[in-house]
Amino acid sequence: MNKINSHDEPQSAEKSVGRRRFVRGVGIAVPVALTISARSALSATCTTQSAAASIALNNSHNATGDVNQPCAGLSPKSLSSQKNENLTGANDTFSAFFPSGPADSMRTVLSSKDDFAKHIAAAYINSKSGKVAQKFYTVQNLKDMWTYGPSGAYQPVPGANWDKTKIKTYLKDTWS
Repeated sequence: MNKINSHDEPQSAEKSVGRRRFVRGVGIAVPVALTISARSALSATCTTQSAAASIALNNSHNATGDVNQPCAGLSPKSLSSQKNENLTGANDTFSAFFPSGPADSMRTVLSSKDDFAKHIAAAYINSKSGKVAQKFYTVQNLKDMWTYGPSGAYQPVPGANWDKTKIKTYLKDTWS
């Protein structure tokens, strides 16, 4: 019996050293991994519509560059305080691009009571001004959001239906 115990003791010491190395390695690796994968709280990042709609597949989009791209879009409130000469598309008539919408300029719509129209107008100006890249949304995407969003039938990807709330959430994510 003594032989078994004496034989086990060196193994236990080796196991103990191995465990300490493992714990030390994990203790160093985990914070580093979290730091590398964390999104910066100080900058806005964009996600394409397909990546935003594919929540379960979100990690697979990282390799293709579909997520966490820098965005410089401005909110309706920020845009309404900008000077007209700095905003391409601010003087365009909303209803000319978005049927059945207000017959006012995009700038006027930014201050209206219609929250959904404000978001669409802001996204339009951000797109036209180059503050948000075309890969995140185009004017045609915005037209489709305006047309199909109120009924919850806007599909960024087949099988994913977005209503006004989901569209507004997505558009807000493109603002810094």
